[in-house]
Amino acid sequence: MKDYYEILGVSRNASEEEIKTAYRKLAKTYHPDVAENKEEAEKKFKEINEAFQVLSDPEKRRIYDRYGKIENTYQGNVQTSDIFDIFSELFDDFIFKSTTYNRVNPIDELYRPQKGKDITLNLEITLEDAYFGKTQKIKIPYKKVCHQCQGLGFPKEELIKCEKCKGTGQVSYRAKSLWGTVVSTYTCDQCHGWGYTPKRICPTCQGNKFIQQEKEIEINIPKGVENGEVLLIQGQGNEGINGGRNGDLYIKIKILDHPFLIRKNSNLIIEYPINFIDAILGTKIKVPHISGYIEAEVPPSTQPGSEIVIKNQGMPTKDSNKKGDFIIKLKIVFPKKLSSEQIKALESIRHLFSESKEDNKKSFFDKIFKKKQ
Repeated sequence: MKDYYEILGVSRNASEEEIKTAYRKLAKTYHPDVAENKEEAEKKFKEINEAFQVLSDPEKRRIYDRYGKIENTYQGNVQTSDIFDIFSELFDDFIFKSTTYNRVNPIDELYRPQKGKDITLNLEITLEDAYFGKTQKIKIPYKKVCHQCQGLGFPKEELIKCEKCKGTGQVSYRAKSLWGTVVSTYTCDQCHGWGYTPKRICPTCQGNKFIQQEKEIEINIPKGVENGEVLLIQGQGNEGINGGRNGDLYIKIKILDHPFLIRKNSNLIIEYPINFIDAILGTKIKVPHISGYIEAEVPPSTQPGSEIVIKNQGMPTKDSNKKGDFIIKLKIVFPKKLSSEQIKALESIRHLFSESKEDNKKSFFDKIFKKKQ
């Protein structure tokens, strides 16, 4: 199992900035374009990027910290070239900008790859689904890049320099004071510092860059999945712009209550009623289970609250061949009303239990009396 913290050389409580700094340092060293051994560097670079993609995303990091890994149940739209997208995204500040803040050409920025946003969905499944696992088709609402404006939000030929800032992205104001003229510079509020404004927005997407769509995909629900667990499906989020990676899909599992079974960790529990005669004499019972029926033996003189534990018949443990236990909690049922025939039968054998009952009482009180002496 990969330790992403060890790969980046950071502690488990490292901040986002520490993770980013560690990634920058390693990426500079192992990027295939600068390393001597390109084959080894590409392998290492992939590993570094994999660790960074998980630890730099709060939701992915939370899942990794809890389960020790990310459950990838679908690998659609994930290509080897994707590892270089994050490199270009991360190094924007020193590839395109200098320390003296030379502003990036706004026109060039329009065509830079942008990763799509992630999607989070809730999925209800039955306890049977969690027990056996299943493959299921689900429909996902997602944002598709507008085909008319290609994700710009406006017709590209109608982009003009901002009239207010003249394309600089900044507006300066002069004010006189006791110490002379003071010049204050602010981000242009008309173009929001971009320097350009479109004449009109895209009529298809209304300037939103995306169109709401729905797609159907097939997902794998693993055996033993837990209530509240989150499955990560890479590349099935919203579409990226200009060839940018698609976002990811997070599916939060909710397991519905079962009619008669209770799940506790990897154990399955059932409360099973038996009559008092069977509890006294013992009997064989056939108990309902997810996989059918399980036979169990109730021993004689079973007391209220007794349990029968059947090993390896509980919930599957994810990523292993192990199972929890099946626990039968016996509930002894006494009749609320007896027929005259039943009363007569019980009366006829009362004396068989009376002596032992009195002996027990005498023995109990004798013990107490001896302690007091």
